Amino acid sequence: MPLQVTKLGGGEVEVTVEVGRPVKELRSEVAEKLGVDAACVGLAHGSTNLADEDPVPDGVVNVLVSKLAWIDDGTGRIEDMGGGHCRIGGEAVKGDTKFNAMCDVALTDGEQYFEVEVCSGTGPFIGIATKKSFGPGYKLKGAFLGGPGNLADGGALLRGGFSKEVVQGAVIGVQLDLKTEDSVGMTFWHDGRCLGPGILASRPAGEAVYPVVSARSAGDAFTLRLCPPPGPEAV
Repeated sequence: MPLQVTKLGGGEVEVTVEVGRPVKELRSEVAEKLGVDAACVGLAHGSTNLADEDPVPDGVVNVLVSKLAWIDDGTGRIEDMGGGHCRIGGEAVKGDTKFNAMCDVALTDGEQYFEVEVCSGTGPFIGIATKKSFGPGYKLKGAFLGGPGNLADGGALLRGGFSKEVVQGAVIGVQLDLKTEDSVGMTFWHDGRCLGPGILASRPAGEAVYPVVSARSAGDAFTLRLCPPPGPEAV
């Protein structure tokens, strides 16, 4: 049976990638046809989810496009507003608080870029974590830029004064180098200006990382976008 790529809910996506080629090529073409980032495109053959290194099978391949959903940290405070938007709900809490939200889009290999706009609030930290290292408060472990402009791992300071303070209206870009399966290199952007390499972190071999926002207060709100990094003229 020839390859047929269909969207869940109806509609066929015409592709030129041939059976036997790496699924990564099919994912990229489907993403281009649908006008979304490849990281948002899930592909399945029957009940099997297809990985980038799998060969493209013959028959029907189903497409599922992620809506950039946000995962709560267990506090019940993370409100997914749809389309990459989230906010911190509930009442204000006194003291040193952290509310952590993870965007459910797996980033596994190659070079990836995402950016987060701070729609409301001051001093959030923006970066990545694995699902195993994600949790509430200071149980979150990962690699982040935020607050007064510091690099941190979720609890401990890695480097102070890396950028200016992250305030309402700021756009923080995170460029990931995932070409080595047991590490991730991170280059940061602040309001379209490249700050250069900031963190080289380890990760379990081949394990996906996910965008994470660590916010401070009820009412803080954010928008995540998957897009190409700003051009050289913005550096």
